Formats: sequence, C-alpha cells, structure tokens
Amino acid sequence: AGFGFDLGGEKFLDIKCRVAGLWPRAVVVVATLRALKMHGGAPVKTCGEPDQKSLRAGLEHLEKHLENAKIYGLTPIVAINVFPNDTEEELAIVEAAATKLGARFGRSEGFGKGGEGTLDLAKTVIDVVDATDTSPPKPQFVYELADSAEDKIRKVARTIYGAKDVVFSNTA
Repeated sequence: AGFGFDLGGEKFLDIKCRVAGLWPRAVVVVATLRALKMHGGAPVKTCGEPDQKSLRAGLEHLEKHLENAKIYGLTPIVAINVFPNDTEEELAIVEAAATKLGARFGRSEGFGKGGEGTLDLAKTVIDVVDATDTSPPKPQFVYELADSAEDKIRKVARTIYGAKDVVFSNTA
C-alpha cells in the first residue's frame, strides 16, 4: 500500500484478506524523507533538500500509519526508501522515530544500489516474520461483516482516519 496504508492497507486487510482467508505476518510501510517533509508542510519544490523541521513535523503522518498497522495486530516495519541526496542526520531521525514508535525499520537503497541496496530491509522483514512462526498473528478487522454499511463506514473513518464522526447526507 506504500505510504497510503490508510486507504490501500485498510482495503487489503478488511476486504481482500477476509475474502481470501489469508493474513499477513507483518506490514511494511514505505517512507521517504521527501514524503515525510511534504507531510510536514514543506513545499514540494524543496522536499528534496535538508529540512529537519518539516521532517519532524511529518513524522506524525508516519506515526498514524504505524498505529493503523497495530490496530490489525500486525508488526509494522518502516522501509526507509533512501535516495542519494538524503542526509545521514535525517535518516537517523526517521530511524529513531520508528524505534520510539515500536516499529522495526530497514533502509532500502535499491534506487541507487539495485538489489544489494535492499538487503538490510529484507533481513529486517525476515526477522519479523520468522518470529511469528510459532504464533502467527490472528486476523483483527476494523468492522464486522454483519455491521450495517453506515457502521462500517463510521468505524473505518474513526479508526483508520481519526475522524470524530461521519455525517450522512440524504444524497449519500
């Protein structure tokens, strides 16, 4: 689901996994310094430049995605997609935040180094999923199939998106 776990991840877990009768062992959330800075208020034109203030502000966005993974009972892993212009100081900020938020992380440098640049992330994913061999996570859904359409929408909006409530118009 990339950095859109709220939309793609929710549909995958609540709909596809339920219908297919499968359940993952972990969730990998892909993040870039650029995207975090943009979510932290930096203009798109400057997101590739060092900006620790916007980066720190954007970590709130990452935190919500990690919280959502935990709602489903899954261990979140942050895949830090590294680009050549990323600074070591800013990468360390994201790694420290992931650790503080209870997530594992791994750098993915496939953009610049190909497959060799993804080994760190792959090892982290292997460690996390192998640790579930004796006790795989049990499916946990945001809503029950028997819930009304309105209740399903309300539960997804409140839980995944942090909405206070949902108002249905006559047109809706």
